[in-house]
Amino acid sequence: MGWLDRIRGAEVVPPGDDAPASGARALREQGDAFRDQRRWAEAAAAYAAYRALRPADRSIAIQHAHMVKESGDPAAALGIYRQAWSMEPDDPDIHLQIGHALKLLGRLPEAVAAYAQSVALDADRGSGASDGWRELVVLQRAGIVLPWRPEAAPATPPAVLLDIGDLLAWAAGRRAPSGIQRVQLAIGAAVLDGGLDAALIAPRAGGDGFCAVPALWFRRLHGLMRQGADADDPAFRQVQEAMAAVQEGPSIAFASSGGQGQVLLTLGSAWTRPDYFKAIAAARRPAGLRHVALVHDMGPLLRPGDAPPGLAGQFGRWFAGLTRHADGVIVTSEATALDVAGIAAELGDAALPCAIVPLDAMPDLPPPASNHPALSDPRPFVVWVGSLEARKDHAFVFSAWTELAERLGPATPRLVCAGRIAEGAETALAMLHEDPRLGGLVTVVTDADDALIAALLTHARFVLYHSRHEGWGLPVTEALAHGKPIVIPDLPGLRDAARGLAETFPPGDLAALVAVLGRLATDNDALAASVARVAAAALRQWADVAADLLAAALRLGAANRAMAPSSPTVPLGVRLGFGTDPTDAVLANQYLADAVREAGQWHNAETWGCWSRPGVCLLRMTPLRADGRPLRIMLDLRAPPAAGTTVDVAVDRSDAAGPWQRIYLPEAATQRAIIEVPTGQGPLSLRMDSPGRETRIDGRDIGFGLVALTLTGADDPAGRLAVLEREAFTLVTLE
Repeated sequence: MGWLDRIRGAEVVPPGDDAPASGARALREQGDAFRDQRRWAEAAAAYAAYRALRPADRSIAIQHAHMVKESGDPAAALGIYRQAWSMEPDDPDIHLQIGHALKLLGRLPEAVAAYAQSVALDADRGSGASDGWRELVVLQRAGIVLPWRPEAAPATPPAVLLDIGDLLAWAAGRRAPSGIQRVQLAIGAAVLDGGLDAALIAPRAGGDGFCAVPALWFRRLHGLMRQGADADDPAFRQVQEAMAAVQEGPSIAFASSGGQGQVLLTLGSAWTRPDYFKAIAAARRPAGLRHVALVHDMGPLLRPGDAPPGLAGQFGRWFAGLTRHADGVIVTSEATALDVAGIAAELGDAALPCAIVPLDAMPDLPPPASNHPALSDPRPFVVWVGSLEARKDHAFVFSAWTELAERLGPATPRLVCAGRIAEGAETALAMLHEDPRLGGLVTVVTDADDALIAALLTHARFVLYHSRHEGWGLPVTEALAHGKPIVIPDLPGLRDAARGLAETFPPGDLAALVAVLGRLATDNDALAASVARVAAAALRQWADVAADLLAAALRLGAANRAMAPSSPTVPLGVRLGFGTDPTDAVLANQYLADAVREAGQWHNAETWGCWSRPGVCLLRMTPLRADGRPLRIMLDLRAPPAAGTTVDVAVDRSDAAGPWQRIYLPEAATQRAIIEVPTGQGPLSLRMDSPGRETRIDGRDIGFGLVALTLTGADDPAGRLAVLEREAFTLVTLE
């Protein structure tokens, strides 16, 4: 008689809950003993016998499945796991175990679905187990992708694609979000939670097309960015790895339905991606893709001195590209709409469609934190949420606090600045270091997560938000949501965000700022009146903002506006530089330099200019003077770094073709060539080729370098001399 029969003994009865306890218990204990001895098959037999007597014992059903799987039969184990699942479908662990069995069977897409269900249920329960996430990262790396949206197979393609590439780029190195990232997190979550007709995408690594961002991974990223600020946390590192795998995954195919293509809505900054418009233009032709951009503000162009080096040029080229490649833009305030219209008109696009969608939404902040050092000081404090950077001008506010301390003495409230340290904060930080009075009054918190921000807004006496330019000012809205008086400079964008409910002072007026601060710090009646005024603010939910954004994007996309002509108008005597020189502040010239290059035939611009791709490359333009008089092109070209080359050049007009001419470029040198333009009317095309002389550099096949182009009149020596003088001499205008 075997061990199983001995345990059962005379207690062989029909299975059910009335079976004798001693036999069932002995079977379970024997199964446990065999399991501990790693005798998997015998443990499985004991547990199977036990389950014949106690079929409702779910925990032993799971143990039974484990032993069967360890015995080498994952298919049978899968069936047992599913029996356990039927007893409690919402247990995250059973979905995890089902995923393990499916992975062993090689059924990887089903395994992904099981792991995804596990982590989704785990997130709902808040247990924070990471096994499922870890498995998803592995399978994501193996090329098994998660669905775009919560439902596995949407019946129709999403109408709007939200590009959150800027958010992913930020999260690759930082966890606590800044303003634009907070907006993207809120919009993405509202779209997914509300089941709106949209999905999340991002540019693929290397800039070749776009990839789908799985809803599950976005939710994980959203939760972690809102729960802490430690970018080295293993859970956050795991999400970073998963998002990197997502962006290395397959390109999505844009869909077209009924002649109407999808709308790509860019939610963040795209000006750092040189191939961005090329990818959009490539999809516009076959799939009818439409493109709309959310423009948060025009600060880099209106106040270039407050921007980090190079940003004004990057931003300017991106915005200029919008006038050629976007069906419209969405802004967050009337102030930004006016800024956009003015700069677009300078570029010759006085009719760039623009919609306004305010960000007047209640912040979705977690319960306030209670144990941060910034909260331990019992003295009253004022909070200022925002990055320490040149545009926010913390030095101006610190000067005001110094004067406030001279007036109020011990009654001076503390100032708590919550935000990351960014470029341009050096002067303000030096003031804190060198002035002992400020050291005791000002606290800078660089690791503020949402819970700490919620606590600071809850306990502050009032809120300050200072900037030299803003498109909206999200911290202003968050202050209103917490019922706090808010002090702001009287700037158009901040006025729109504050809805006339803020305490304002003239921008740059230090005495006026000190007066407002002193009144709210010491006059409880004035503070109460401001609190009562702020209470009138009626804010929306992020779901409403998200719905309005999608509606505006669809409306702009459906208008099907005519794109800019392929041969933009170029005035005479204007030097078009094809590089990304940050000192080139003439936005119209940047726009024209990008516009005249035929898409797909040139490599991305570098500081000095851009390399051609192999084959014939084109520059297309329409001279501003179209009277048929003779023209010349002043062309600056560059040879590859390791070899000289020749460039063949020909200029065609709509009614005349010019002959090929050959230009020799010495090794690593820049050389100027003067090319006669055939007399004629209308647009001209400049064809350039370096046949059989391609060079490989940095993994790219190149021909020659294009540095600059200037169109001049052949019969206008004074105009040509003026061009040369502008290059040779520098004129500085003193303010």
